[in-house]
Amino acid sequence: MNGDLSGKLEQVGRLDFLADVGSRIDEYFRSQDSRELPDYEDAASRLQKARLFNKRARILVSQGNPDAGISAARSGLGLLGAGESLDAAEARLWEGRGLRASVRLDEAVACLTKAADDLQGEPGAKE
Repeated sequence: MNGDLSGKLEQVGRLDFLADVGSRIDEYFRSQDSRELPDYEDAASRLQKARLFNKRARILVSQGNPDAGISAARSGLGLLGAGESLDAAEARLWEGRGLRASVRLDEAVACLTKAADDLQGEPGAKE
């Protein structure tokens, strides 16, 4: 749902609406201690949460809130496991863009380099 909504709101230039929804999702996820997550919390649901954090990072960085975008990207990264390098690369891309916008250029370069490394690990990547 969040994916469909974000695309439509982005087309009409109204990401401010989605920012509020994203903020509430972010608060909910952050309020959950990973030790309190149910046993059925599997890789697929963690991946879905990570993708929501990535989308939130993109929105926040695009709206000129790089520090919150960096935080969201890092939250998404923390949920990813092995074999999810494309999603890790996306999170690092938005983290790097947020760092660049915050004029933390050395950190941004390191982060974007890691994103490129993640992409190299994707199946079908050229050596």
